[in-house]
Amino acid sequence: MHRVSAFPHPAPARPPSIRRGLRRPQASKAFTLVEVLTAVTLLLVIMAVTATVMDQTTRAWRQTNSKIEAFQNARAVFDVMTARLAPTTLNTYLDYYDAAGNPFRLATSPASFTAARYGRYSDLHFICGAAQTLVNPLPPNYSRVSSGAVFFVAPTGLAADADRRGTGGLLNASGFFLAFGSDRGHRPYYITTPETYRWRLMELSVPTESLTVFGTSTGNAWFQTPVSEGKVRPVADNVIALVVWPRLSPADDPAGTALSTDYTYNSRTAATWSGSVQPVQAHQLPPTLQVTMVVIDESAARRLATGSTPPPQIDAITAGLFNANPASGGNLVQHYEEDLRTLEQRLTDSRIAYRIFSSTISLKEAKWTP
Repeated sequence: MHRVSAFPHPAPARPPSIRRGLRRPQASKAFTLVEVLTAVTLLLVIMAVTATVMDQTTRAWRQTNSKIEAFQNARAVFDVMTARLAPTTLNTYLDYYDAAGNPFRLATSPASFTAARYGRYSDLHFICGAAQTLVNPLPPNYSRVSSGAVFFVAPTGLAADADRRGTGGLLNASGFFLAFGSDRGHRPYYITTPETYRWRLMELSVPTESLTVFGTSTGNAWFQTPVSEGKVRPVADNVIALVVWPRLSPADDPAGTALSTDYTYNSRTAATWSGSVQPVQAHQLPPTLQVTMVVIDESAARRLATGSTPPPQIDAITAGLFNANPASGGNLVQHYEEDLRTLEQRLTDSRIAYRIFSSTISLKEAKWTP
């Protein structure tokens, strides 16, 4: 007896059929010659643009850094100049004067001297004003002076004798002024590059052994002679203006005209006494000096250079300002701010980079009496 399953048996599986044949190869993709040339061209353009940008950036950085360094040097020189001026001294003392205004110190016959008044006197000298008036004759290798100048005596301790160096209180003749000329006399012998002509800030430094200010009570030979002998040195190039303004403090004299209206001051003034009142500048220092210095950058100086002749464009920029203002009516200092703005505008119009340094210095040895 056969048993019949409730579930039918599955049909036997058919073996899978195997399809044989060769797969058709696909063509590989590649850049065409035009695409390669285009990519190379774009790469070259990008590299050229990058190189140009880097070159311009490097050049701008170098120019900016050069200007910063140049103006930093000018700033340092300005600080040194103001530091030199601060200890200026006259060693003022009181002396008898006769009716003609002659001090007992200079009396040819002390026994017959008749005292009429009592006033200040000093054997030293402080003077400032227009360089064209004070700097005469000129130093060697320099053909012109300009703007302001100041000459004074201060205990800077400079001595030619090595045994005296370091001795405190040694007096020296000092001064600052602007001059145009060659750097030939101030360069080391091994420098063979062509000499350069520039406007420069010059410093006079006379050692204590050569100080002659005590030898005469009048005149300016004590600083004019060493200047003409070349006892000066350039301390900053491309300085085109120097203004030295002797004045009382702004609180005491807002207009700045009480001591001088034309930037001049002479402690050996020839002005006469007004009764019993001594001339205001006689044998005393101004309480303060307002010093202003204007410097242009070297690239502009090279562009404007005309060899051994002062650049006409610089002359035009500084013409009629400060010490040389023809419209002042004798009161030059009242135009100071206006002159400074005019100078800035002229420099800007001429596309000349510049810096203005200004400071008010209190003269420590000034014992001011009106």
